[in-house]
Amino acid sequence: MLKIFLIQFISIYFIASFALAGPYAPAVGESGSTAVSMTDSAIVAWATGYTDLSYGIDVDAQWQTPVKALGPAKGDALDVVSLGRGGSIILTFTHPIKNGQGWDFAIFENGINDTFLELAFVEVSSNGSDFVRRSEEHTSELQAP
Repeated sequence: MLKIFLIQFISIYFIASFALAGPYAPAVGESGSTAVSMTDSAIVAWATGYTDLSYGIDVDAQWQTPVKALGPAKGDALDVVSLGRGGSIILTFTHPIKNGQGWDFAIFENGINDTFLELAFVEVSSNGSDFVRRSEEHTSELQAP
């Protein structure tokens, strides 16, 4: 009886995991992926500084590490900064991001796995004081903070 229950639980878990992934392309390295890898040669620069840091609610002190948002992504689940719900940070760059062919910037989110992803807004500015919010796209009933 326990064996049947475990098989049913595992089957339901995997079906639910795939359903939660939604209509988006698979993760980097998987067949059919359109995701940008952190090692993609098209990435020519990374954030070099930050300003106006504000932590939201529910952020443990061990994750209040804004310098980890700077430089190349490491792909380590523990090498992160958490802003918390409602938190914000302005990342700065030595050289401005310019409008070129294709994508001009990428945001990497540490989701621990391919279905546990957090919602967030991304805003851009050309002068550091006037920001424009990029449109959001997600299938969750939740709203970004």
